[in-house]
Amino acid sequence: MIARARPLPRRRQTKSARTERKPKTLLFRLRGADSPTGVSERTLRKLSEVLDMPETQVIHQALRKLAEEFIPAYEADDGPVSDETLTALKARVSQDHYKNVVSTLFPSE
Repeated sequence: MIARARPLPRRRQTKSARTERKPKTLLFRLRGADSPTGVSERTLRKLSEVLDMPETQVIHQALRKLAEEFIPAYEADDGPVSDETLTALKARVSQDHYKNVVSTLFPSE
């Protein structure tokens, strides 16, 4: 008589596993030759070898560097604090333990 293997019980998915969204995939077309706005397969392969990482990771790192350079990490503020506002702030906080320091990198002649 041949014993049959019992099917494994199905695992229930947790709520977070059911609602978790998969990251979007992106089709990336390389250029036929290197240009100011794109890279060829040969260049991507060389970068992958030099950096010792998969080609997908090379692309991720390049995009991360661009994001850090061009997308601000925080909202722009209203610019420099006016003298009037600075005076009002200093009036609210005791200035006894602060000293004015004047220094220069260049000696006066």
